[in-house]
Amino acid sequence: MTSDLFIEAQKTGILNLSCGSLIDWPLKQVIPYALEDILQLNLSQCRFSAIPTQVAGFRILEILDCSYNKIKSIPDLSCLQCLIHLNLRCNYLISFPSTLCAIHTMKILDLSNNFIASLPKEFGNLGNLMELNLNNNRLETLPESFKFLKKLRILLLAKNRFLELPPVTFCPLETLDISHNEIKMLSFDILSLEPTLKIFLHLGTPILSPPPRICQQGLLHVFLYLKTERSSELLESIENTELFISSNEEKNFEANPKTEQLINFKGTILPKKRFENEGSFFYDETCHSEKTQKSLNQLLIVIEDELGGRVSGIENGCQLLEGLQDGVVLCRLINAIHPNFIPESRIFTPRKGLPLSFVQRRRNVDAYITALENLKFPPHNICAAPDIIELKEPRQLLASICALLGISFVTGTRFKAPAHKVLSSGRT
Repeated sequence: MTSDLFIEAQKTGILNLSCGSLIDWPLKQVIPYALEDILQLNLSQCRFSAIPTQVAGFRILEILDCSYNKIKSIPDLSCLQCLIHLNLRCNYLISFPSTLCAIHTMKILDLSNNFIASLPKEFGNLGNLMELNLNNNRLETLPESFKFLKKLRILLLAKNRFLELPPVTFCPLETLDISHNEIKMLSFDILSLEPTLKIFLHLGTPILSPPPRICQQGLLHVFLYLKTERSSELLESIENTELFISSNEEKNFEANPKTEQLINFKGTILPKKRFENEGSFFYDETCHSEKTQKSLNQLLIVIEDELGGRVSGIENGCQLLEGLQDGVVLCRLINAIHPNFIPESRIFTPRKGLPLSFVQRRRNVDAYITALENLKFPPHNICAAPDIIELKEPRQLLASICALLGISFVTGTRFKAPAHKVLSSGRT
């Protein structure tokens, strides 16, 4: 090893010791040089069995490459609070130390081609992580804290031992690779990745639902299939959901005996809607199908009365939730009660029988939610975009509509999303 490497490192901040026969840290060679300002350290393709403890002394290190060694253990490197990129691929690691989870600056982490069977529960502390490569390990699941990786864009999980899609749908992923695992079914949760996911790799994974022929057609068809199946299961599930007009006392609004109007939380006067028995709109999950249909039909009548005519594409209450997913009716409802509150130019409507694109639907939904916020509705009467587009939480969507219409909304047991089941390959 020549002194030229260390002299150059003093000037550039890059120390490259790769492709050598190093087993231990070259202490004698390093001592004469001032290397405190090293930004990049390359120890790849050596013969280290552990990361040298001296690495912890490079306090402003940004890139550390220890790939293609025989590393089995890692010292406490939590003091490297400037580290952005850590490459540990192709080593003999069987675990990832929790001390590394304290490096909050890390954005790129490569742990591929090791023998890691689990990640520590503190893994979610790596909140700035954007790229994570876990290919070719022995993982069967991911820690619950994974949902806190809100900046993760690229996740590679190929050649592991997953039996189901791990909890990665909380992350705004653009690339997801689950190739060569044992996943046979994609849950509806993956639909939450639709706004961001661009690359989905599943080569060698025996997915049965959606059927292989759907998966082969690409990501767009996978999402379309899952949304169709979820809608059908949601309608089936809602038959067992209590969603009816109850005679319970109106809790969210108080009646004005002089005007027979309702006053919402902010004091805005709303016309009083007359349901059967002057009751409230009740939502629970233990009702019979007849009451469920009756309540949805009643709500549809009130909406059509407010809009001044029939709603195209919604024939009865059972179609109400699906008919609201593109946001058009919701925006019209806002403007019917608060004229011109949402500019017509911001409302996208289908043309020539063509459905709205996802972007157009999302803009309609965002306009509706923003209108509720600007009207100063309380948080529990404001829904989120997935509650409308994906019907992730119908209870919240219905609560916002009832608040807008001046109907008291009484909440029963929280709605439970139907469990996804494997469907026969004959269904499309």
